[in-house]
Amino acid sequence: MFTPPQAAVITGLSLKAVQKAIDEHFVPVKIVRRGKHKRRYLSEKALVCLHLESAVLSLFPPATRKRLFAQILQSPKKKRLQPAAVVTVNLQPSRQAVAKAVKLLRRSESMVSEDANVMSGLPVLRGTRVPVHQIALEIENGANIDEILTDYPTITREQAKMATMYANAHPRTGRPPAQPWRGAPPAKIIRFTIPGLHPGDRKRA
Repeated sequence: MFTPPQAAVITGLSLKAVQKAIDEHFVPVKIVRRGKHKRRYLSEKALVCLHLESAVLSLFPPATRKRLFAQILQSPKKKRLQPAAVVTVNLQPSRQAVAKAVKLLRRSESMVSEDANVMSGLPVLRGTRVPVHQIALEIENGANIDEILTDYPTITREQAKMATMYANAHPRTGRPPAQPWRGAPPAKIIRFTIPGLHPGDRKRA
């Protein structure tokens, strides 16, 4: 079973599109309660439906898509769909793409560990103290893999490449922790005059 963020990574849809498909009952979900919280999970068959949504079926009306998705869910071994009289959709490429993406996602997850005694329990790249979301953020901000490996010599090239997939499938929740210096007064104020400026102009550091 897969969470909506995992489903988005696997199928190529945006998280918003996955959530919309769930809310509009295009695909079934399983609700799991943990205390006061509820989480929604999708099956691999539902992911095939969402992959088809991304690949081709978004061109068809909602009623047609719902009918086709129901056929896939009821007959997992079905090979083809016929959304229109002159249109036939082969299901095998979507099944193969989903299976390949699931394998990659599981690989990325195997490279991450969580331990309350390491970085306060943050998910880190296995065998290191490097938070996986930090690597993903630096890549998102434009850092390339070689730069990452130079800055973090304890991680491997494969770990660096997989960090973004893991982070997208397991987004951090809640506000980022506040830095200890946030809101604190400056430790020291120095006043000085820069030559050439008006005597009344001062710079504060």
